[in-house]
Amino acid sequence: RAAGMSTSGDAQATRPPHQPIRRICCIGAGYVGVPSSAVIASKCPDIDVTVVDISAAKVAAWNSDRHPLYEPGLSELISQTRGVNLHFSCDMIGPLEGADLVFICVNTPTKAYGLGQGKAADLTTLEAAARHIVRTASQPKIVVEKSTVPVRAAESICTILRANERPGVRHTVLSNPEFLAEGSAVQDLLRPDRVLIGGERTDEGQEAVQRLVSDGNPRVSQTLEELVRQDARLKEAIADLRCPEACRSQRDLASLESVGRECLREIRRLLRQLDGLLDAVEGDAERARVEREARNCQRSLQASQEAMREAALQRKQALQEAERVDLLRSDGADGGVGEVQGDDGVARRRVRQREETAAAAASHVTQSLLLLSNQLAEQVEASSETANRLLRSSEQLTETGEELKSMTGHISTAKRLLTRLSRRDFTDKVLIFLAFVFFFSTCAYIVKKRTIGVTV
Repeated sequence: RAAGMSTSGDAQATRPPHQPIRRICCIGAGYVGVPSSAVIASKCPDIDVTVVDISAAKVAAWNSDRHPLYEPGLSELISQTRGVNLHFSCDMIGPLEGADLVFICVNTPTKAYGLGQGKAADLTTLEAAARHIVRTASQPKIVVEKSTVPVRAAESICTILRANERPGVRHTVLSNPEFLAEGSAVQDLLRPDRVLIGGERTDEGQEAVQRLVSDGNPRVSQTLEELVRQDARLKEAIADLRCPEACRSQRDLASLESVGRECLREIRRLLRQLDGLLDAVEGDAERARVEREARNCQRSLQASQEAMREAALQRKQALQEAERVDLLRSDGADGGVGEVQGDDGVARRRVRQREETAAAAASHVTQSLLLLSNQLAEQVEASSETANRLLRSSEQLTETGEELKSMTGHISTAKRLLTRLSRRDFTDKVLIFLAFVFFFSTCAYIVKKRTIGVTV
């Protein structure tokens, strides 16, 4: 954990919805900035990434086919995304002004003079980048420090931004250090063993952390945003059902119920989609956050469904009561002029009103049956998906069992080979021992013969 910072896990579980990140500006076209930007552009096609640098020669090299540095897989990523959502530019103002998030990926060499010479990191370029951001940006930015820097470098950036910021423009600083190895930078970014994101211990800082974390998987972010939108639309329909001015007739009631049912179907579909995206979410903390959001949406769905049923029932009863009162009033009016119109006209009106009421009730029953049919279809679809998952899991277990059997056979073969080798080793030792005995016996025999011959 960076000093003065807190990791994304410290953020509160529930926060207001935020706007997704759509434009990123990376300051520094070097070893950290270009691979990071290329991977982001490749994995997030709806995010526009611009890498800026003051070196025109370096930018021109990145815009050509002769890149200034080599990393396995980097050229392929650049060729796929350059000109689409990855750009290289010497313009240090335009891309920065239009960006939602700014990466600082400048060089931080070892100090060549002064205090800490030969040991400490030279932060001159990093501080110059922070000053350029605060002078150029007229809108609040999320500033992410990714360069290789010592502890408390993010606090230095905060100090520079706070001392020079414009009125009403407050930037947020995050720390997202890189853990890249030369020769495997692209793979380290695609399959990181850890991701560290630190933010200021303020509501703005923690919201910025959540924005950066959630945009690691844009499909998940878009699904969560659509869930929020559909939930708001459903709550609006429920509020209209409870409002007499917004629902004055059976037609208005049917229309609002249709909107509510459509929202319920869409929310269920989005929840199933979110459940299918969980496997693609990287990191335990991010997966836990998405699962928590899904559970909250599920609970909200159940509460909204119950509230919609109650509101629709109450509004239906109120409309029926209003129709009954109108019918009684019309009966009274008809009785006053009965001598002119006669009993036949009153009877026909009553029959017509009853038929209209029965037709409205039949329409409501039909709508309810359609809703139940749709719900059953959705449940059947969900059951089918669950059965398919169980089938896939069963196949995987069968394959795992076959692999275990194969491994067991290999182990048994290896055990038999080891037994044979141990037996051969014992036989070799016995033969060597007998050879030594024969050798020493022969030597003793020769010595004995010579000794006897000398004596004679």
